[in-house]
Amino acid sequence: MSNELVSIIIPVFNQEKYCAAAISSALDQTYEIVEVIVINDGSIDSSAKIINSFSGSSRLKVIHQENKGVSYARNIAIQEALGDYILTLDADDYFDPSFVEKALIKFSEDASYGGIMCGYVRIVKEKKVKPYIPPMVSLSSCLLNNGVLSCLLFKKEVVITAGAYDTAMSKGYEDWDLNIRILKLGYTFGVVKEVLFNYS
Repeated sequence: MSNELVSIIIPVFNQEKYCAAAISSALDQTYEIVEVIVINDGSIDSSAKIINSFSGSSRLKVIHQENKGVSYARNIAIQEALGDYILTLDADDYFDPSFVEKALIKFSEDASYGGIMCGYVRIVKEKKVKPYIPPMVSLSSCLLNNGVLSCLLFKKEVVITAGAYDTAMSKGYEDWDLNIRILKLGYTFGVVKEVLFNYS
């Protein structure tokens, strides 16, 4: 496990209130991340300034682009990523420090895992509420209800083989669509049964 390269990708569009916490949670993982790729997707608030405040980290790579949507931003970062594993993280959410370390251990348990997720808690008015551990998903269950978090650790080759994110899906559900395609390839999603993801 210690030799696995992990890249974390964070698309940012007008998330000045939250993006610092997301970036910090990526850089503060107990498992050493090879890089954190932040895609500033045409933000017009103070997000770019906040992102640049992390420029002292040698592991941070920043891509500035015109607003093209989260699917395009994630795909660009996936293409650029050095890691064999890709952690997707939305700019208004954050992971607890041990998630990547525990997710990689989970990957070692079953070769069929294409991605690993964990339990999550909602952040409402700066308070953590409604902790939830998701159950395992199957293709049939995912067709009815996604059931997979939008932020999780993927095997990069699995995402690429599945065709990555559909940039035509600009109204949302792009993660659900990708998850279905990954399941259709015969992969499954593992679950670290701890609340390690904080969802705004």
